[in-house]
Amino acid sequence: MSESRTVARGAVLASFTIVVLASCVRVEDFFFAGQSVDDYRWDETDPVIDGDLSSPHPSLIPAGLRDEGFVEVDDETSLHWIFARQPEGAERATIFFSHGNGPSLGRFWDRVEVMWQLGYQVLVYDYPGFGRSSGTASEAGLYDAAGRMLALLGGREDVDPDRIVLYGHSMGCAPTFEVAVRSMGGAIVARRGGDDVEVHARAVITESAWCSIEEMIRDGAFLDLPGELVSRLRFDNCARIPELRGVPVMLLHGRRDRVVPIRQLTLLDGAAAEPAIVHRVADADHVNVSVVGEPWPGSDPPSGVPRPSADYAEWLTSLVPPD
Repeated sequence: MSESRTVARGAVLASFTIVVLASCVRVEDFFFAGQSVDDYRWDETDPVIDGDLSSPHPSLIPAGLRDEGFVEVDDETSLHWIFARQPEGAERATIFFSHGNGPSLGRFWDRVEVMWQLGYQVLVYDYPGFGRSSGTASEAGLYDAAGRMLALLGGREDVDPDRIVLYGHSMGCAPTFEVAVRSMGGAIVARRGGDDVEVHARAVITESAWCSIEEMIRDGAFLDLPGELVSRLRFDNCARIPELRGVPVMLLHGRRDRVVPIRQLTLLDGAAAEPAIVHRVADADHVNVSVVGEPWPGSDPPSGVPRPSADYAEWLTSLVPPD
């Protein structure tokens, strides 16, 4: 993704509260920017699969290792998911990935490729109203979708339910924290081998997370306004992280992030009940934490495919090894 594109996003976020107050545009419209997608042409250079870390390219993950399906919620909502498998199946750890604000999961497929190169299996899904998922986007809808998708993942025979890592990027950090808390309370239940099995997180990772919408408004508009004046959205990660006890939490953030200021990381880290593992990446912005620095020598993808950095590989694999 170009620096100009990142700067543009930062400028939009820095002024969105003023726009809301001046023109009555809802903050919800800013966050829920999903677009309908008929199909993802994974094995072609599909412009819909235009990631932040790379240009459009055929999927690094071959068709034989991609599973794709839907979960029917009700008459109006169907949730689309894709599972990038490893040949070893349940011998590998699995990342449950909740993507950021973008038109569809196609924007974030290159992040799946980065994690997959490290040896993880990865499930990614579209929120209601995003990509191939139908329905209407809402904060509650995001949380419900995450819960249903985690239950789906925990029920797969090729997934070790004791080695599932929850990972969220930007807006996706909110459903990540929410579903992590719910799983700790036994609320995420999978059907596995004819039995009901609780699904728990082995670890939680967030990238470019904020504390809350209210704190983002303060940073974006430089106005000390309560969030409820301009939005019904909470996305209150600082209220959720204290509830995570006994599970490792890793917080990743770029020091050059102009979309979610580094102050948000400080607030989030300070709210944790137990010490989090924090990595502030000096030369990274909002989107490229995983690829900044020396490339990881364990992969050599085709031209155009993003390669994980050595630091990123070390952080993830030291928290939960892929094998």
